[in-house]
Amino acid sequence: MGVELLPLKAMKVIFSMLLGMLRGLLLLCLLTSCLALPDQSEDVDPTEQEQRNGDDDDDDNDNTGDDDDDNGDDDDDSTDDPAAPVVVIESPDDGGAYAKSQTFVFQGSVSDEKDAPESLALEWRSTVFGQLNTQPANSAGTAGFVLSSLMAGAHTLTLSATDSDGLVGTDSIAFDVYDPNDLVADFSLEDVNPTSATYEDFISPRDSLGGISAWYFGNAT
Repeated sequence: MGVELLPLKAMKVIFSMLLGMLRGLLLLCLLTSCLALPDQSEDVDPTEQEQRNGDDDDDDNDNTGDDDDDNGDDDDDSTDDPAAPVVVIESPDDGGAYAKSQTFVFQGSVSDEKDAPESLALEWRSTVFGQLNTQPANSAGTAGFVLSSLMAGAHTLTLSATDSDGLVGTDSIAFDVYDPNDLVADFSLEDVNPTSATYEDFISPRDSLGGISAWYFGNAT
């Protein structure tokens, strides 16, 4: 008994059906692959999002802290302590020597960053005489007075100025005041008298002060 072959027309129908099924299977696989792809626009880890938000908040806090530091620096600059008055003695001259009976001109200048010069409390003081004057300065800051005489001695003169905050500025100089009546000639000459005990020595009037009333130096002929 031989094998009976299918007619050619039936084979074509079966082949067409198989081809259609294969195409349907491929289309199904393609659709399944597309559905399995993740949604990149929405699939975000909540923990990662919170961390990002936290970083942003930290950056904002850091900026706020910097501003606070800057404000603190400004506050420090604005709270600087006030300065004391500035005082300068212009007359007499520092290191000068003056006769006690001459006219003394005392002059100085004062200033303050807060108070007007004329509102400052002034005091002139000498270590020999004590308080000399307390007259205020004028609006230009010039202070001064005049004395017709001053006690002899080595003076240290101080001018002080006190402002409304109680801050005190000072300046000091030193000068000498002498009495012309107390001056003694200061020189020396060689004693040329062969009969003198100080022959050929250099002597001064100071050596015999109070012992004689006259001096004579010279060669006798």
